[in-house]
Amino acid sequence: MKEHGEYSFEWQGDILILHLSGSFNTQAILSFFNEVMMSLMKENKSQWALLSSIDQGMMGTPEVLQIIKQAYHFAEGNQCIGASISGANGIIANIFTQFFEDISYPTAIFDEHDDAIHWLQTLFKE
Repeated sequence: MKEHGEYSFEWQGDILILHLSGSFNTQAILSFFNEVMMSLMKENKSQWALLSSIDQGMMGTPEVLQIIKQAYHFAEGNQCIGASISGANGIIANIFTQFFEDISYPTAIFDEHDDAIHWLQTLFKE
């Protein structure tokens, strides 16, 4: 099956920024997270933060959303000190607001990308 959804990622210092847009299927999200995992192993950061920068049209099947949630749980046990989402539509924001309540590290959802970056940067100063 062909992958659906557009993705990329970059490191900005110790912040891993995931860029997600469009409608994802399982194949695409698994490919994406495989690339991200390889980068995490290569970077071998003692601590890092995660920003999922998504567009208003980003969606996924329940299976895709479950895989994304598993990635947040993975980060929880692997030196991640905080995570945020920026740009989410109302549905995704609602789903992850509830989900973030069960994550042990600081989490937040922002409308603006720059606000999320600023908040994550403050976590390194604590």
